[in-house]
Amino acid sequence: MTKILVDMVERHADEAAFLWELRERAWRSPLFELSDLLGLDRRLAANLEGIVLAGEVGLQLCLHAQRRGKAPELFPAVYAAAELGETMTLAELLVGAAKVPGGEEATVSALSWLSAERATVVLGELLSGDCPPALQRVGIGALAARREDPGPKLEEALRSADGRCARGRRGRRGSWGGETLLPLLRSEARLDESEAGAQAAWAAVLLGDTGVLPELWRAASAGGSTAVAAADLAVRCVEAPESAERLLELSRAPGTLRAALAGAAARGDSSCIPWVLAVMEREPTMARHAMWAVSTITGALPVPPLAVRGPTDVPPDEALRRAALDPWEDLPAPIAAAWRAHWEEVGSRHAPGERRLGGRQIDAAWLAHVLRAGRAPWRASAAIEQMRASAGDGLFPVHAPAPWQMARLSLPGTSGQ
Repeated sequence: MTKILVDMVERHADEAAFLWELRERAWRSPLFELSDLLGLDRRLAANLEGIVLAGEVGLQLCLHAQRRGKAPELFPAVYAAAELGETMTLAELLVGAAKVPGGEEATVSALSWLSAERATVVLGELLSGDCPPALQRVGIGALAARREDPGPKLEEALRSADGRCARGRRGRRGSWGGETLLPLLRSEARLDESEAGAQAAWAAVLLGDTGVLPELWRAASAGGSTAVAAADLAVRCVEAPESAERLLELSRAPGTLRAALAGAAARGDSSCIPWVLAVMEREPTMARHAMWAVSTITGALPVPPLAVRGPTDVPPDEALRRAALDPWEDLPAPIAAAWRAHWEEVGSRHAPGERRLGGRQIDAAWLAHVLRAGRAPWRASAAIEQMRASAGDGLFPVHAPAPWQMARLSLPGTSGQ
């Protein structure tokens, strides 16, 4: 292969890592919709195709970049090894991923991008009885991301030494295996006060077991990495008076204020807006989160004159630097006085006790619309609301490759992966 072609393939590897990091930010960012994610994912797919077409050279260039020990470079390396059938190389990458910050997420994501033919082979091997528990966990995560049911192999993998984390991660991605999962999740949620126990409580409640709601509220009140997700789900499962009281309690402690604002957005009840506006005015570090909660309830987007517009386009190197930051920093800075004036104007149209998402009362038709055309956090909320109302049809994977999502949402002009 000529140097020109090698340079081209090397660019494919670099671009794939770069674009994967951007799309990991994008599917969470309040500025992105599914159509925006589609643009990133088409570019990512083109670069992955270039790597695979280069065969061994493409794989070696990915492996060379992966030695930097960062998750974005791990993603194309795992994808190339799996797609090219390099079993030993793939095994080494999967084992080594545990030493890379964010490595497991990158490997699960890479396996979720595989072609159907390769995924059947690779994921089947990962869930075999001969595979170490840590790799079985990766296989479960990838199957969940692809919305594929592993069948009887699920229970064996979940009862393994690493099954505790697998149970929590599994519940975060979908709902197959509910009969197998629920007894295990319920036990773990009640006995384990660590992050794994909080994840188990989240998963159990998502699967319909409100009996562990006290454990979910405990996780929200404890602060830490699981508090936001715990509050977000817990408020959806209780009546308005209780949720309002719980959220006010969370809002009074600095360590759980972020969780309280996430809960206010998830609840979508206008009765939360007065204290959320007060947070916007007095807590600069939480102002964007408070603005988004009000935006979620009223439907008013964070644009001038309600916010100070930031740059809409940034150079790739600047975007990559920002990718390590909180996606909520994508939002412009709110103008608190303008939001208060806006609420005084429209507040009478929002009766307390109504639940809203993106300014509209929640119903099946609106949730379907939000999944197709809503901002990323609203899409995640719509997926949870749909699952809670559907008696276990599964959590729609808003993190999945955009072409796959658009095909399953019956949007025109796309095909599934």
